Amino acid sequence: MRISNYFLLVAEKEETIQKFEALESDHEILIARSEEDAVELLIDQDNYIDIVFIENIIFNRNGINILKKLKNISFIPEYIMITESRNLEIITACMRTGATDCISKPLNTPTIIHKINLAINSNELDKKVLKDIEKEDIIYSEKQVHDIAYQDALMKKIIVDGLLPIDVSSAYLDILQKDGVRLAQMQQSAILRSIAYDINNLKANILVIDDEPEWQFHLSNFLEEVDHNVFIAENATEGLKIAQEIEGLDVVLLDVKMPDMNGTELLPILLEKSPNCKVIMVTAFDDMEAAIATINDGAFDYVQKPYTNPELLSKINRALKTKSYPILLNRVVDKLKNKTLSFESRLTMFEVLCDEREYAKSQIRMEEVYVFFPEFRNKDTSISSSTTFSPQMLIKNGIRSFIESLSKSHQ
Repeated sequence: MRISNYFLLVAEKEETIQKFEALESDHEILIARSEEDAVELLIDQDNYIDIVFIENIIFNRNGINILKKLKNISFIPEYIMITESRNLEIITACMRTGATDCISKPLNTPTIIHKINLAINSNELDKKVLKDIEKEDIIYSEKQVHDIAYQDALMKKIIVDGLLPIDVSSAYLDILQKDGVRLAQMQQSAILRSIAYDINNLKANILVIDDEPEWQFHLSNFLEEVDHNVFIAENATEGLKIAQEIEGLDVVLLDVKMPDMNGTELLPILLEKSPNCKVIMVTAFDDMEAAIATINDGAFDYVQKPYTNPELLSKINRALKTKSYPILLNRVVDKLKNKTLSFESRLTMFEVLCDEREYAKSQIRMEEVYVFFPEFRNKDTSISSSTTFSPQMLIKNGIRSFIESLSKSHQ
């Protein structure tokens, strides 16, 4: 019986490997020095790997391409890219490809440990969501799923009264070869994607405490664009006052260096006055050590200037996920009980279908598209239900774009 899980490091450079091997962690480290090794380890240990770290360049291969491939064969939610330097263009590309976080060289132990802890906490929250849903007798437990005796029952349960509608489950029978474990993983992935979609659509109250006008302007515009309520404070004193006035403060972006009081000094006062908010420290390169130290003082996370919008949004969403767990759980349980899957969840499952079909070198039929998106059926369209599509073409051109184009043609 395993007493710990693994995290996978896909890396070429010895100094990177040595830095990770020197960590004191309850998790065991699996080392992959090539894409082929990573794929083999991921398939072999899929049920036990919590986090995947990937160097951005491995033997002249782009780590982002490796990230894409690994995400296609595994439901692991936490992928952290290791970049050679803090290149904003590369970080943006990594985040948009599906990385949940990035870590830039030179690597240091406190930063790596912090990234691991954040990822593990997020994973544990996902597991808690699934366990709490399990209590509602909607899905089977992981232990049951991996017991062969339960697999037929699981398949019947999912088809008859589980998460997936009958026609969707039937469409998967031949693909999954009656593999209850695989179907359960897909089901869980859909649930977690549904929650992630809800997080992205939460309208949060976010307080920015920063004395630099350009960052105030940038953050205000960006956060309002993604539909959050934004409050701006120019210094620590004003920030503390506004924080106490906001009902339901969710996240604070707190600059480390300010003229009247450092963010490190304000942090404990802020948490005492607003204990339910999540504080993300904002730091410049020369303040990194101070920012990392604030994690022990109660800060949720930190972000380094200059940062990218996807990077910041990922950290905010992770904070909201932690803070809003009860709300999100109630939402997803309600969806499951009423068997109403969000568009994002159905899109997730359709993406899985495309990946499976690409691997099997077989086509996607339009009729199968209707299985996942019944709202497109029986509407005027120039595409016949017998039309077939190459999954490789759909993946290359963007599955979401394909579905959205169908949506527009049916309006």
